[in-house]
Amino acid sequence: MFALVTEEDPEISSREEALHSYLQAHYPGCTRFPYWNRLGKVGLGTGIYLGNSFVLTVAHVGEGIFTAASGKVYYPVPGSAKLYPNPGGTLSELCIFKIKVDLRSRDLEHSPIPVSRLNPEHKIIVLGTGYSRSKMSVTWTDDGKTRWGINSFRSNGSKPLEFGKCRTNGFFAIFGDARFDCQGAPGDSGGAGFQYNFARKRWELTTVMLASTAPPDVNRSLKGDKTFFAWLDPMNRQPVSINTPKFADKQRSGRNTYFMQGAVSQRDRAHR
Repeated sequence: MFALVTEEDPEISSREEALHSYLQAHYPGCTRFPYWNRLGKVGLGTGIYLGNSFVLTVAHVGEGIFTAASGKVYYPVPGSAKLYPNPGGTLSELCIFKIKVDLRSRDLEHSPIPVSRLNPEHKIIVLGTGYSRSKMSVTWTDDGKTRWGINSFRSNGSKPLEFGKCRTNGFFAIFGDARFDCQGAPGDSGGAGFQYNFARKRWELTTVMLASTAPPDVNRSLKGDKTFFAWLDPMNRQPVSINTPKFADKQRSGRNTYFMQGAVSQRDRAHR
């Protein structure tokens, strides 16, 4: 799992208003970003509340308690987790499950988040809830706050990222030189990437974070590490039920295997 690390003061990257200020300066004409409070913790990872009681995450995070940005806890509906299939029937890492929530409650916004294919020409607004860089250093802290950063499509992966029987097609992004550029770090698989659709005048979920090629040291990162994101095309198909306890058992025992061309770090594996 991984989370957002930028070269900015971590306090700035954890403030919703700082994101809005950035968007006003760099995306004139876009509407206010509406999904800050849809991010939440799922175990050691992140989930995105899609609305109508559904949370989206990745399979190696799995079905679990969803802790919303408000701090309120929502328990999963046991056995509700499903994976989205790829063409040909293999399963992707994209995992959806239901939480026990009163849809009449205003504690969460229940309207559906639109999902669309990512536009490689546009920047991605990335959000996650895990580890971040300590002030004036590159050591990691974990306070569970939602953080934001910016990333750009770099290139398609030459082969799917694999975890157990899951195969997920995606692309790379690299920490660049622009302000608020971000990269993966331990603590936040399942984080969300959004883009603004100027034609439809709305924000759309266009990708989910999967893995990082950070070095093996637990308390260090290198600028330029790759972050692997998922294409969301499988979400156009009906999800398939899975036996989630098997995923949970593998996470607890550390027996899971998760690799992307052999480049995912030992640190990334250790935090799953």
